[in-house]
Amino acid sequence: MPQLGPGRARRGDDDDPGRVRPPGQGPLHRLLQLHRQPDHRVQWTSQRLGTTPFISLQPHYSLLAREIEAEILPACARHGLGAITYGPLAGGVLAGRYRRGTQPAPGSHLHQWLAFNPTAARWATTLLRDRSFDVADGVTKVADHLATTPSAVAIAWALRRPGITSVILGPRTINQLTDNLAGLDLDLPTDLAVRLHDLSAPPNRPVTGLPVTLQEER
Repeated sequence: MPQLGPGRARRGDDDDPGRVRPPGQGPLHRLLQLHRQPDHRVQWTSQRLGTTPFISLQPHYSLLAREIEAEILPACARHGLGAITYGPLAGGVLAGRYRRGTQPAPGSHLHQWLAFNPTAARWATTLLRDRSFDVADGVTKVADHLATTPSAVAIAWALRRPGITSVILGPRTINQLTDNLAGLDLDLPTDLAVRLHDLSAPPNRPVTGLPVTLQEER
């Protein structure tokens, strides 16, 4: 991907087809600490030059990955970026597709991640720990109470969190799509949302914006 200086992103009324319209930032966890890393200078420079700043960010976010709440989401609010998150089902763990103490079935997301490379394997291992299943069990209980599915509950929780603009879904089947779409319309009661919030509270550790499994090896 070519490197874009602040002068390469013109405002939307510029008819030059070679210019970038409103740009967004992908999930680069090491670079996207906007409040203390050079990325915030892009926003400042764009304002000074009258060009288009970054307008969105795509971070990972779910009941099992809430690190962005401490620094990334406040930085997005401060710099006017929308947070379009991905991974609300934590690889399927929050959808109830895996069982505690049981290896992922061949062909499943986590089975593929465990075999992909060491970093992906560490990430999958983190999702299969007891704490992850404790949260997933809590999601299932809420889903049973509301007569819906765990996927719908996990997506509804993520979508309605402060600072979240939208949630990217990644179904592989029509049934999964139907399941996921139910979460967009689910009215998650406040008391149940708070229950999930408390159950999934991140460990008390310095927040780096990296997934917890990668923080632990530093």
